[in-house]
Amino acid sequence: MARALSLQSSLFVGMVVPDASDVFYARLFKGAKEVLEDAGYPVLLMDSGWEAEKESIAIETLLGHRVAGILLATSGGYEPARVPVVFLNHAVHGAGQGHVSLANEHGVSLLVEHLLTHGHRRIAYIGGPRNDSAALERRESFQSALARVWHAVPPEYLHYSDSRWSEESGERAGNELITLDPPPTAILAASDRLAVGAMRALRTGGKRIPDDIALVCFDDPLSSDMLEPPLTVVAHDALRLGADAANLMLEQLAGHTQRREIRIPIELIIRRSCGCNR
Repeated sequence: MARALSLQSSLFVGMVVPDASDVFYARLFKGAKEVLEDAGYPVLLMDSGWEAEKESIAIETLLGHRVAGILLATSGGYEPARVPVVFLNHAVHGAGQGHVSLANEHGVSLLVEHLLTHGHRRIAYIGGPRNDSAALERRESFQSALARVWHAVPPEYLHYSDSRWSEESGERAGNELITLDPPPTAILAASDRLAVGAMRALRTGGKRIPDDIALVCFDDPLSSDMLEPPLTVVAHDALRLGADAANLMLEQLAGHTQRREIRIPIELIIRRSCGCNR
């Protein structure tokens, strides 16, 4: 406490996530919490509900408690803070002291290349919101990976979600895609929730996965191997993402002010939704 008073800050680190109930953010928090608490920094967690205004309020609340630093999965409400800020998965260009995210471009490329080996050419994409950094990286990777098949991906094959990357967005996009003439032979969803929504739309529309339309996604939904058919995905370690972000924060608090970016590797897991008999 004496050290905190002398530094005009507390020994707490704040953390703001868009949805604390989501498995990804829950594991991310757990990974960060273990590292920070071992170093003597309890974590104050706040949920922005995917709303920029609530995020701004959460940050101001944490600053009011004089936290030593903030780990932030931004929903768009970030403004420069008076303490070190490390971004989690979603970044603001040029801001903060560091950024820890997934290997977005590599993950999408793996999925596209796998679908191409199945002979798919009409591959549709259900992505995140237009202004989200992770969504932008995944979308650009999708378009680049298909450049050798299409000069440009037809706009009707590109769909965007709401700010929550919700199942409802995936379902709406899936409903629109199956009405195209010709429809896609495969769909790549940029998140697990989008994939589950798309799967619902395909089933409601009488489409068999993968016989009529193959489906793959970025993220490995909880118990996705129990879905029917099990989803082909690129999986990642959210615990490691949180832990690496916490270590980056500790570096900043120790006076190492160089801005760093860390990418968490991902792994292609092949199941039956792509057409493989695994």
